[in-house]
Amino acid sequence: MTTLSTSRSSSTVGVSRHGELRFARRHRPRPANSSTRREERCRGASLPAHRRRRPQSDTCVRRDSPAVDIVHGHSTQLLPHSMNPEGLLPYNHGSPTTVLQVLPWYVTCTLSIIRVMIRENEIEILDQNDVPEELVARAYRDLARIHRWLGDTNLIVRAIREAPPPVHRILDVGCATGLVLEEVGRRLGVEVVGVDINPHPGIAASVPIIQADALHDPLPFADVAYAMHLGHHLCERDLVRLIRNVGRYCRRFILLDLVRHPLPLALFRVFIAPLVCPIDAEDGQRSVRRSYTPSEFRRITASALAGAAGSFRLSVAPFYIRQVIDISYANAGRYPGSNVSRPKDSQRRGRREARRKGELSAVHASNSKL
Repeated sequence: MTTLSTSRSSSTVGVSRHGELRFARRHRPRPANSSTRREERCRGASLPAHRRRRPQSDTCVRRDSPAVDIVHGHSTQLLPHSMNPEGLLPYNHGSPTTVLQVLPWYVTCTLSIIRVMIRENEIEILDQNDVPEELVARAYRDLARIHRWLGDTNLIVRAIREAPPPVHRILDVGCATGLVLEEVGRRLGVEVVGVDINPHPGIAASVPIIQADALHDPLPFADVAYAMHLGHHLCERDLVRLIRNVGRYCRRFILLDLVRHPLPLALFRVFIAPLVCPIDAEDGQRSVRRSYTPSEFRRITASALAGAAGSFRLSVAPFYIRQVIDISYANAGRYPGSNVSRPKDSQRRGRREARRKGELSAVHASNSKL
């Protein structure tokens, strides 16, 4: 009697009474938690090591189990079922990778890039009126810190400092709580004033802030005006109206904004979002998706300056972290379709003198009555 052993079972080979070969297979005992051989094979216990199914990592999301996006708060299917934990290339458990297995991964990445490149006009959290003041204050403090980290504040200060004419007053359009404006005024040592359509006087900085709509309301006169991350909040028509209205009261306008591109969105998610409050983490991604590309920004500015003697210069920072439009209004007169023109210095002085004379005459009249 001879015994043959394999990895699956052991068989006993012998000779019967009539000279025939007789096989007596002795099966291995079944596991305690298994009832059939099929269930054992499904678990992969009976397969060789090189054919066993690789365990799914915690970072790999199955196709049939939607993951929860922590930032957005809704369910999204992030990775296909056959993605490895690194999320680089799909595998099929030992067999060569085929085009059909790579295709879902490629389509997912392509659709995510296309989604970023299409402008989405989604309202940000800070634009809503039901956010508590303490959360708004923390969000704007983090925003001022982000502008300092990314060099936005330094860029505004350097651009104003290098301007040839002397600067006596700076206007911040869309200043919010005025934290950035306060830092710019302190570093340049000039008079500053801010304008915002929805100011927060309870948490504002110690700078003068005027409530006005910069699209059509009169603005304070200043030598230089700047707007930081304001352009993506406006549609193309409103952005044209903003550029034209600011030109009636300032001779220079610096527009600093984000760029709609997948690279800054990925950099923000990895390096900036974990360091700020959840409101800024969510609004920052929405801001990138609703911002303009450099070609769109250039086209809008050119249409706003059409018919006026003005010029502009567009610059894009490395990695598309920001874009800057520097507008110079050479002609401070009328814009097409406007009935408001910027008064000259002599006219302003004449008005002040007439107002002072009127006040003095009123005082003399009241004294003569007494």
